[in-house]
Amino acid sequence: MYSNPIDQLAALSGYVGHAEINADFELLGNSTTQDSGTMAELCGVLIGYLKVRQSSSNKVLSVSVVCRSFVYLTCATAYGYLLIQFSRNAKLAGTWPSLDSIVAEMNA
Repeated sequence: MYSNPIDQLAALSGYVGHAEINADFELLGNSTTQDSGTMAELCGVLIGYLKVRQSSSNKVLSVSVVCRSFVYLTCATAYGYLLIQFSRNAKLAGTWPSLDSIVAEMNA
């Protein structure tokens, strides 16, 4: 068994890396293939959209973006936000239920 939900991400199909962002929009960690400046900008845009949509009647729980050979998924967690980088070339069909479970664990 994994020690915490973040450790479980590496076992997901297509996982490349992730970025952790706290509630104050500070980049806490970046294990993606992108530099921290690029990730901070990307996270800011995606989180801004996510925050606006969470306050509306049509709640959006996550945002995903396809860019070149990667899929980026951003979701809110109990401590802030998580952006996960997946390889677009991997089979991701079975990844989403596992990811839902990991995020639910992080929000418990």
